[in-house]
Amino acid sequence: MQASRPASSFQLLPSHLRYRTSYHPSHTIVPSSHSQMADNPFPDVWKAAIERYEADTSIKISVASRALVSITSVDGLLEMIEQKQNRFMEYRKRGERIKGALRPVLDIIGALAGALGEGIALSFPPGKAVFVAVKSLVDATRNVKAHYDAIIDIFERMHNFLLRCETYLGQGVNISSDVQQKIVKIFAHLLLVVGIVIKDMKRGRLNDFVHGVFVKNTGIQDALGKLDQLTREEAQAVQAAIYDGVGQTLNAVTGLTDVVKGLADAQRAAELRDCYHWLSAPDPWVNHNAAQDKLSHEQNTGQWIFDNTEFVEWKDNVHSSMWLYGKPGGGKSVLCSTIIKMLQDQKSQTSCAVAFFYFDFRDPSKQKCYDMLKSLLVQLGSQSSGACDVLKQLYANHGNDGRQPGRQTLLDALGDILKQLKSAYVIFDALDECFQEDRHNFLFPFLDEMMLCKEYSVHFLATSRNELDIKNHLEGRVSYTLDLSLDNTGINRDIKIHLATVLDNEKGQFYQYPGAIKKEITETLLGSADGMFLWVQCQLSELAKCSTTKGLRKALHNLPATLEDTYSRILQTVNDDEADILHILLCWITFSVHPLTERELEAALQLSLNERDSSNEIDESLQLYSSTNKGLVEQQDKDNALHIAADRGNYDMVQWLLLHGAHVNTELDDSYAIIRASASGNLQVLRLLLAYNAVVNVRGHYHDNALMTALFHGHSEILQILVQNGAYVDTYVGEYGTALIAASYRGQTEIAQILVQNGADVNAQD
Repeated sequence: MQASRPASSFQLLPSHLRYRTSYHPSHTIVPSSHSQMADNPFPDVWKAAIERYEADTSIKISVASRALVSITSVDGLLEMIEQKQNRFMEYRKRGERIKGALRPVLDIIGALAGALGEGIALSFPPGKAVFVAVKSLVDATRNVKAHYDAIIDIFERMHNFLLRCETYLGQGVNISSDVQQKIVKIFAHLLLVVGIVIKDMKRGRLNDFVHGVFVKNTGIQDALGKLDQLTREEAQAVQAAIYDGVGQTLNAVTGLTDVVKGLADAQRAAELRDCYHWLSAPDPWVNHNAAQDKLSHEQNTGQWIFDNTEFVEWKDNVHSSMWLYGKPGGGKSVLCSTIIKMLQDQKSQTSCAVAFFYFDFRDPSKQKCYDMLKSLLVQLGSQSSGACDVLKQLYANHGNDGRQPGRQTLLDALGDILKQLKSAYVIFDALDECFQEDRHNFLFPFLDEMMLCKEYSVHFLATSRNELDIKNHLEGRVSYTLDLSLDNTGINRDIKIHLATVLDNEKGQFYQYPGAIKKEITETLLGSADGMFLWVQCQLSELAKCSTTKGLRKALHNLPATLEDTYSRILQTVNDDEADILHILLCWITFSVHPLTERELEAALQLSLNERDSSNEIDESLQLYSSTNKGLVEQQDKDNALHIAADRGNYDMVQWLLLHGAHVNTELDDSYAIIRASASGNLQVLRLLLAYNAVVNVRGHYHDNALMTALFHGHSEILQILVQNGAYVDTYVGEYGTALIAASYRGQTEIAQILVQNGADVNAQD
C-alpha cells in the first residue's frame, strides 16, 4: 500500500502533552454525572465486544478462542498484537522462511478461523467464505508478498487503537457510556477485519497479483474504511468527553495551559486528518520528490531560472501568471520541482501559501481536474487558521454522512480559502497530461476564473508542451511566457551539470575513461541534445553498454536524432525469439493501474508464460527486460516521500505527510524514517517522528540503528533525545561493538559522556 494510506483518525498526543488524571485527585476524563464504568472496565468491554460479534454473526467465538476471551487487560491484548507485528516486520527485513514468519502473525487470528468463516459470509455478502485451520493455511500459502502492507496496516491500526484504549481504560480513569459503546463497536469490527485478512490471504499470490494490478480489492479496503469511520466516531466522543472534563476543572487546577493547548492542537490535527481522509486527494509530493531525487547530486540544476527577469517579476508581483513550455523530455518537471522547492524554502519568510499539482498520464487520479481541486484544498487548507475553518466546514456539510462534494462545491470552497490567504503561489506541471476533454471543459475555465483573475492574490505558474490548444488559450492571458526550446542556454547548463555528475561518478560506467573521452561525450551529447534532457539520459544508458573506447566512439557518432528514433532503435535490438516476451512485459506495464516493480513483473510472467517454462527461462526474460527497458521504462523502486523528507530534514513536509497518513515505521531498503532523521540532525523532525510513535530501536543497514547513525554523524543532541526515548545504549552494532566503544574510538567525548550517564557498560568488549 502507499505511504499515504489513511491512518486512524485519532492519535495519542506526545507523552508530555497527554491529559493525565494525576493533576488533581478528583480528575476524571468525564464528569461524575455521566454513566461510569468499573475501575478496570476492559474485561467488560472485551466481553461486550465478543457478545456483539456473536449476536451479529450467530457465531460462538468463545468456543474457538479461549485465549482471547481470557484476556483481562489492554496490556495483554496489546502485548499479543505488538509481538506478532514485530515478528512480521522482522520477516520483511530479513527474508526469513515464509512459514516461520507467517505462523506468529496468524496466531492472533488463527484461533478465530473456524468461527469467523461463517461470520464473514453473513457480514459481507454475497458468497460464503470457509476458512481452513491455521496450520493448513500456513502450509498451503505459497507467497503473500502482495499482502505485506495490508497486513501491517491492519496491525498498526489495531496497535494504535489499543494504545488509545490504554489511556481511556487505565486504572482509575472513568469513561462515559458513549465512549464505551464506541470501543465495543471497534473491538467487534476488529474481529471481523482479521477474518477478511484470512480470506484474502487464502486466495494465493498470483490471483492476488491480477486483482491488485487490474482490480481494486474492496474486501480489505471496505473493512478498513468502516474501521476508520468507527475510530472517527470514537475520536469525536473522546474529544467531547475530554473538553467537558477540562471545562469543569480548568478553574480549579493550575498549570493546564500547555495541556489545553496540546488538546486543541490534537483536535485540530484530528479534524484535518478526517478532512484529508474524506477527500482522498492524490499526493503531489510523490511526483515532486521523484523529480527532486534526480537532482540529489546536482543541486545547481535549474538555478538559472531564478536569474530570468520575467521569472523574478512573476515571483514579486501579485496577480501575476507565467507559462513555461518546451519540447518533450526537456526537463520541464525537474525545473518545476526546483521552483517549488525554492518557494517552499522561502515560505516562512514571505508568509505566502504554496500549493502545486503534477498532472501525470501514468496516474489516472492525476489526470482529472476534480482530483486536482481536492489536492489544492488539502494543501492550502492547512496553511492558515481561516483556510482550515473553510475546509472543516466543507467536511461538516458533506463528509459526516460520507457524501463526496460536487465540483462546484469544491470550487466555492477553494475560492473561500484563497480569500483567507494573504498571497498564494499555485504551480501546475504538465498541463498537456490532463485529460483533453477535462482540459477544455474545466481546466481552461478554471484558470480564467480563479488563477488568472484579479479577485484572488495568486501567483500562478504552469508548464507544458507547446500544444496548440494550450498555446491558444494561455497566450495573451498570462502575464509572462517563456519558450524553453527557443533558448537552450539554461537547459544546456543543466544538461552539462548532469553529464559531469554521471561521467565523474566513481561507481559509474564512465569513470574508467580518460578526460578526453569524457569531454568528447559531453560535447557530442550537448551538441545534439537540442534541449532534450530525456534524450541525453537515454543515450547515456546506451553508451554505458559499450565495453571499449572504440565501440563507445562508434556509438557516439551514430546517435538517433530524436526520442522517437531512440525508442525505435531500442526495440529493434530485440530478436524475434525475445519479441514475444518483451511484448508481454510491455503489455503488463502499459495496462496496469499502478507502476510495476520487477517483483510484480516476475509474477506477471508466471501468469503469462506456459506452465512448462522453467524458472530459469523466467529469469532470462527478466534479464531481457532489465537490459532493454533502460530507455523505455523507469524501474528503480523509489523511497517513499516520508523517508526522503526525513533524510533532508524537511519538517513541514514530514508533518504534512504524517497528517496525511504516512506510516512512520515503514521499512524501505533496510532503512527507516527515524534513522534518516538521525542522519540529517534535525531535532524538530526527530521529535515529530517520535510523537507519532516511531520505534527507536529498529535496525537498518550501514550504521544499523538510529543511535549509531546519530553517533557516526556526530549529532550529540539527536543521540540524547534517542536515549531519553528508550534507545538501547549497549546494543552491539557494526564493526566497533557498542556505541560507547565506537564513540571512544572516534574521540567523541560528549557522546561518550551521554552514554555513560545513561548506563552504558564501560567494561563491554568489542
